[in-house]
Amino acid sequence: MLLTRRACYGLLAVQHVAEHVGEGSFAANGLAEFHGLPREALAKILQRLAAAGVLLSHHGIKGGYTLARAPRYISVFDVIEASEEPRRSGIHGEQSGTRIPSPVTMPVAR
Repeated sequence: MLLTRRACYGLLAVQHVAEHVGEGSFAANGLAEFHGLPREALAKILQRLAAAGVLLSHHGIKGGYTLARAPRYISVFDVIEASEEPRRSGIHGEQSGTRIPSPVTMPVAR
């Protein structure tokens, strides 16, 4: 299985946050700089992860992102799915309600 850049960036970011649970929130710019990733691309992915309930977004001076739930309850598939743009189908761009079962349900951290 090949992963897109978005999926890889999302996995790197969530893994980083999961490995540092309890150390506060992580800003998009800091994560991008640490991993050598494009800031704008990572910021969009982090927003998608927050919208999907994988991460929580905190605003303010010490704002950033933290995990929305314990790492053992976040699967690799959750992160990949949330990192990607929503799949569209049909002429009018309705979102497909079909989900493909996946064996990738390992937690991002134990």
